[in-house]
Amino acid sequence: MKALFFLRHYNDIDHITPVITAWVEAGHTCDVVLIGAGKFRHDFRVSYLASLEGVRVAHIRELLGGWLYGTWRLQMLLLTGNLRRSFIGPLVSRLAEIHSAERRKPLWQKVTRILLARSFKDGEQGVLAFDWIERNSVIATEWVETIVSMARDRGVGTVSLPHGDSPHANQLIRRGE
Repeated sequence: MKALFFLRHYNDIDHITPVITAWVEAGHTCDVVLIGAGKFRHDFRVSYLASLEGVRVAHIRELLGGWLYGTWRLQMLLLTGNLRRSFIGPLVSRLAEIHSAERRKPLWQKVTRILLARSFKDGEQGVLAFDWIERNSVIATEWVETIVSMARDRGVGTVSLPHGDSPHANQLIRRGE
């Protein structure tokens, strides 16, 4: 069975590397797409994963190309909290209002189609996996919702892997999610 794993940052790499290792040791294959900083492409754990038979590793920029990646990243920045908490936060919030969810949707779908087509051929069974994501993540939940929905429409299962025990529950309770 095929899996598509998304890794954002060091914590994801720490938590999901053993899962990916066990996955391929069980005879399955997977794609790993790095959706955080490009520097993670050279992380020793990512290099280890890339050396495993049945694992393909790529940074999302490599898969989308410069222009599409740039527009995806800019749209992502409009929705994540990093810029909204800075001194330009009001401007970013206003830009996000102008560039509404309906206007963002075609880009989310285009990127998703590319990623799903690369990993899952028509009718191929598999699973899409993220480490847990919440509204303050560096990846917009709006895009995650799009990719999960489109994966399910293709018959691909989806899973959000746990990110620890009680700290996860505390954050969920604290942030009301």
